[in-house]
Amino acid sequence: MIIELDDEELQVMPVAELENLLGRDQVTLQIPLPSINSTNSYLDIIWDYLDASFVIEALSSRFSVTKLSKVWDVKHYPVYHLKVEGFNSTDLSLLLKTLIWSFQSPLDQELETDYVNYREEINKYEERVTELRLNHPDVIDDYLANLINGAYYELDYEVIADQLRQFPERQYGYFSGSKYNNSEEKVLYSTSSWIIPVSISIDEVFGGHQYEDQISLLPSHLLMINQKTVAISELGVIELPMGQLLQAIACYEEFSHSRDEYRHKLSLDGSFFQHSPEMNNLYGRYPDLVRKPNLYQVFTSEFSDFCVVSTSSAQIVLFDIEQVKGNESKKFIDATKQLLSSLEDELVVDPDVYVDWSRFDDELFEQICYDIIYHSSKFDRNTIRKMGKSRSRDGGRDIVVFTRPIAAEKPKKYIFQCKLSGRESSINTSNVGSVSDVIDQYGAEGYGLMCNCYIDSTLFDRLDGISSSRRVEVETWSGFEIERFLSRRPALKQRYEIT
Repeated sequence: MIIELDDEELQVMPVAELENLLGRDQVTLQIPLPSINSTNSYLDIIWDYLDASFVIEALSSRFSVTKLSKVWDVKHYPVYHLKVEGFNSTDLSLLLKTLIWSFQSPLDQELETDYVNYREEINKYEERVTELRLNHPDVIDDYLANLINGAYYELDYEVIADQLRQFPERQYGYFSGSKYNNSEEKVLYSTSSWIIPVSISIDEVFGGHQYEDQISLLPSHLLMINQKTVAISELGVIELPMGQLLQAIACYEEFSHSRDEYRHKLSLDGSFFQHSPEMNNLYGRYPDLVRKPNLYQVFTSEFSDFCVVSTSSAQIVLFDIEQVKGNESKKFIDATKQLLSSLEDELVVDPDVYVDWSRFDDELFEQICYDIIYHSSKFDRNTIRKMGKSRSRDGGRDIVVFTRPIAAEKPKKYIFQCKLSGRESSINTSNVGSVSDVIDQYGAEGYGLMCNCYIDSTLFDRLDGISSSRRVEVETWSGFEIERFLSRRPALKQRYEIT
């Protein structure tokens, strides 16, 4: 049973009838977000999220809420489905008769006073929302994200000036995660970055966002080449948004320092872009008086969906990154090798695993591809689907999966093709068919190619062209990336009997 809280029949429905409709076992309440996809005003959107949060918190504080999920395909706008179990139908009915005012206006003037009083409670909730301990903080986080990245631009500065003084991080596009209300240490979020203080485990934060596995990070080198900032790891080259990185550093520097003391802004305590010979000498002479210079570290997600820049005080997670593809990636690798030709440290290492692909048939190779996607932090493992047996009539789809939603964005549908060939051969445009037709036919927003061999440069160029012209994301895994992945997964090596 699904009860839609914007159904106006609930206004005139007697409580006894609503009790019978609810039953006594379990019920799913549908909470609408009608402004999303249908308005040009962020003010409308934040009110939707505020109302939804108020209703969800009111219900979860009184009843047993076993599941909350955001559903995108019920209507032309997203809705929340809130599953309530083991309730007293009278108590729930009476509460719902009040909570409906979040989603509809009174049909009868006699109910106008109740409606006005209810809206006053919403206003009070908004004023205190950064102080409350919330059962479902992710809903109000969506409110805050749309507030500071959209609604603030629609309001006069005088209206928001006090909030900006109280929350300086908002001037940088960040907000404090509602999970950490009343906590001394806080995680800051923007639409494309996180700032995690070193006192909070990065695995704990990712776990709180439904990343099931412990995240896998690869040491990387940060370089500025040809006016681009890139992180280079054994997996290849990732382009970073240096502007967002500097903004995050400036944000946390201001957020974490007292506003009642004098200091030089962006001194960064030697934690980033600070390698001063003078400070090194002073520390050597006066170690008890001078802070030890700290260096930053850079890591890349094994699945190239985010990078982490770790400083002495915080870890900055950047999601707005792009994997440099194909021939363009090789240019950065070659430039790096030239810069470091006199050093023994190699940025690109050989995997410590050799896979005898001749033992594999198409079906077994697709299972390996499935496992890679299953363990990827980029994708929601609950949505992964393998489309029948290998070489079946799957319409060019071997695996279908959706990305994890980030910053209230709709998850993206990916279609993966898996191609098994000879180890020393290569996959070219003739081996994959019409990628564009597959993307169009199944409404994909991302395309992935996984193979056990080389990927021909002409195919890289074609995929790059499709990505640019159709604005779809493209992900490629050659045999080298797959072998490196397996080298870090002993359990998978054992499963597939790889030495």
